[in-house]
Amino acid sequence: MGEYLNNRWAILMMPGPWSYESIEAWFPGIITDSLAIAGDFEPFWGRHEYASMGGCYYAGRLAVSEELLRIGRQASVLILREAYPGYIPVGVWNVRESVRNILRGRPEILSSLDECLKIVRGWLSLPIKLWMNNSRLLKTKAHQMSLEEFLL
Repeated sequence: MGEYLNNRWAILMMPGPWSYESIEAWFPGIITDSLAIAGDFEPFWGRHEYASMGGCYYAGRLAVSEELLRIGRQASVLILREAYPGYIPVGVWNVRESVRNILRGRPEILSSLDECLKIVRGWLSLPIKLWMNNSRLLKTKAHQMSLEEFLL
């Protein structure tokens, strides 16, 4: 979790093969008069088209990939961003550096997706249901049983 330039961030690194999703929610008054939500997803085998979010998607992906390389792991990663009134879009460097700074901090290690979503619910302003409805990765993680769970 982190906050910078009137943005709040939640970055979830979940066990599993590489996949990446970034979702942004821009509150009314920044770019439109209503809430604007955009997001893109990348499965293990990668993307075949340029992300509709543009450079912000790739800036977050770069920062996350650097951290995963540094720790020698792979993960299913979700970046959630809320941009609040008063934020002035300053470029994709803001995404890259915000994500890098958050990942330099001490991570919270949680035992379940439910526990994680409870913390996200307390940090971000929008309802968790809205994030769930817009996230391919959260829908998959919430409903798909792992091999270990299946065998137990």
